[in-house]
Amino acid sequence: MGKIRTTVIGSLQRPDWLLAAQKDPEFPPDLLRELSNIAIRRVIRDQVDIGLDEISNGELTRRGYVHYVQKRLKGFSDKEFVSLPVPTELPVEMPPIEPSLFRFPKLVSKPEYIGEEDALKEYNFSKEVLKEVEKERGAPLDVTIKVPAASPGGISVLLSG
Repeated sequence: MGKIRTTVIGSLQRPDWLLAAQKDPEFPPDLLRELSNIAIRRVIRDQVDIGLDEISNGELTRRGYVHYVQKRLKGFSDKEFVSLPVPTELPVEMPPIEPSLFRFPKLVSKPEYIGEEDALKEYNFSKEVLKEVEKERGAPLDVTIKVPAASPGGISVLLSG
């Protein structure tokens, strides 16, 4: 039997200090990028250290799914929104759900992917970090870099509104 390749799917946990910076609309973008890069360096090293074959930046630059989709896809309004019903019956007891979590930007024109430049920057930074790790270890790594993208399933939720 051949080797089973290992990977991570989805977002990795962001440090509290990065979350706080991402939530602050007044936080300087250049400083936010620096903080993101510090956290990304750490998650890439963690993934290499545990032996994953396919790594990502942990989606640490995402402030949230809706923000990410708006940044990577043209066609969504920043002024008009649609709301999905807030679930009332849940399989476990939970605190009340904030209705704003189910409020999404309205699609106002044909969606078009505009995230190539950001995706390339994310890929190149991840590649740079891997080169640093290879240099430190004195050996090449057999690792594939995956760059996060807006998922078709998630986009369909937004389009259905």
